[in-house]
Amino acid sequence: METPEPVPETQSLSTEDEDREPLHSVQIKGGLDLNELSRPDGEGAEFEIVEDMPPLDTDDQYFDSEVLFKQLNFECTAVDDDDPSTENLSPFERLAREMDDISGDMGVLKKMIKTGMGDIIPPSSHCKVHYSGYLEYSDEPYDSTRLRNKPHTCKLGEGMCIPGFEIAIASMRKGEFSRFLVKPEFAFGKHGCPPRIPGNAQILFEMELISYIDNSLVEDFHKWSKEDQRNASFDEILAVVHAERKAGNELYQLKHISRAFGRYNRAQRILENCHLKDEAEEKAMKKVMLKLCLNMALCSVKLCQSARAIMFCKAALEIDPQNVKGLFRYGQALHQLSEFDRAKDFFLRCQKIEPHNEEITKELRKLDSSVRKFKSLEKEMYGKMFASVKDKTKDDSGDVTKQLPKGCSPDFQKTVNDTFRTFIETKDMQEMPFSMVSFTTAEMEFVTHTASQMGLTVKHVGSKSDRFLKIGKKNMAEE
Repeated sequence: METPEPVPETQSLSTEDEDREPLHSVQIKGGLDLNELSRPDGEGAEFEIVEDMPPLDTDDQYFDSEVLFKQLNFECTAVDDDDPSTENLSPFERLAREMDDISGDMGVLKKMIKTGMGDIIPPSSHCKVHYSGYLEYSDEPYDSTRLRNKPHTCKLGEGMCIPGFEIAIASMRKGEFSRFLVKPEFAFGKHGCPPRIPGNAQILFEMELISYIDNSLVEDFHKWSKEDQRNASFDEILAVVHAERKAGNELYQLKHISRAFGRYNRAQRILENCHLKDEAEEKAMKKVMLKLCLNMALCSVKLCQSARAIMFCKAALEIDPQNVKGLFRYGQALHQLSEFDRAKDFFLRCQKIEPHNEEITKELRKLDSSVRKFKSLEKEMYGKMFASVKDKTKDDSGDVTKQLPKGCSPDFQKTVNDTFRTFIETKDMQEMPFSMVSFTTAEMEFVTHTASQMGLTVKHVGSKSDRFLKIGKKNMAEE
């Protein structure tokens, strides 16, 4: 599940009492439904403990001290002594007097600190937020995305966060920064989330809604019948495609490359099936299709799926033959396939169009480095291999009598292993040709077996007189 709970599985930041029993931490298999646990009439939850979990170091703090200082919130502890009306109020009670009820039953209160832009976030949106959570009488956050330097992402309406958290987000606009007080029944209930959050704890959240993606258009469209989808107007189709593309962009920024590709690809299929009534709609369709092809090519390059990247680059260049991004990503894919000369041609075409583009210059330098490394590797590899391919001995008359060895020499085996290890460590190369001319059957079998053992792919290419293997890296998606 993409969305983490807004509570880290770590110990409290506060100093422990000397007489207090030592903390014990366990890891559980699967997840817990916090909504069920927080219900007064809930039935609890069953779970299985992961065995052999490393012990928790109770001396470590969850956040770095210097970074933590920037997120201290003294309003969680301060009481205004100059105002007699606050004399008997706790810090959270004092804050509550300046807040608005957004849940209808005083369960979630809100005070806007910075206004946002546009409309309130739509239901079912995917959103990205920064937040810090505080307990009363503690100026240190029990959890903070800012201290982790990683925003929290979630989809509204799925119930994967505590209820008060979703209610708070659902009241916000993009760019808004607000403060929320959440009662225990809308947070972690009577049980809390030990050791960091005690039972019946009220929570103060400071939140900023960074961005969101409205999926309502996409979800509604996929609920339509096939006939309704075919009869949809171009404007309706374009709105859905833009929503899919923006969702892909957001996922790409979060480094979910495979999922981003999936959204771009789905948008492409929707766009391909739309009916165009005139040249203006065709022009608009090609403009969006170009963006989708370029984005899918980029994702494919990032995932080292070079052949697929080339396919989308070709589609992009059919729409715009001089598109720099299309040419550039085509060159990157060829670089990954060790087709260095062709890759250089594409980069030089890019440079001719944009001579001052530093990214193109940088890629050309990387390509030159790969060429030098590959030639050095090739020279060393074949120098050693061909020296050990056939060990010829002569009889007393000087004639060749036999060829040794029938198997693989230790030098041959070492060279193959070293060559494949170097290839694996070279990130810019995804394929490597491996000539098999003059190799014995045993040597060919050893090369194939070693490549497979190292997780490499092996393809036999060429004729009997000019045969070679194409050694490649398996594509590993990041999710």
